[in-house]
Amino acid sequence: MSRSGSSAAAAPRVQRHGYGTDAARGAPPAGGAGDARTARTAHGARERVCASSRLLVVGDLSLDEETREVWRGGDAIRLTATEFQLLRFLMRNPRRVLSKTQILDRVWNDGFGVPGDRANLVELYISYLRRKVDAGRERMIHTRRGAGYVLKPAEKPAQSVR
Repeated sequence: MSRSGSSAAAAPRVQRHGYGTDAARGAPPAGGAGDARTARTAHGARERVCASSRLLVVGDLSLDEETREVWRGGDAIRLTATEFQLLRFLMRNPRRVLSKTQILDRVWNDGFGVPGDRANLVELYISYLRRKVDAGRERMIHTRRGAGYVLKPAEKPAQSVR
């Protein structure tokens, strides 16, 4: 049970960590048990919450909203501004299917064009993210045909392929 009284089987939460000297060196936080509360969802995914930080964690993928750094399995990932916005939206909604329209509204919220005219923009940027986030690892970004996209922790611990 979390501090709010809800059960661990409730909707998944985005992990937010406190961090210290490791972040100053550019390394991802260790994510030890002492720096955040840990809950398990019905699917067994670890999710930590710490309100003092802006670090989102889903599985072995970490995103620091303040420094705009991203890591997967300890390896740094370089993203463009738009890729970062898209990944942040996916990570704030783990295990939730997000439609192209929802993604367009949140990431490309400029109000230009009809969403159908720009749906291929979402597909294009999802493919860019997959090349960077899922490269040589078990997939985290999944397509739900006719529904949208979902970010889920990898089933097995990811190891980079070199």
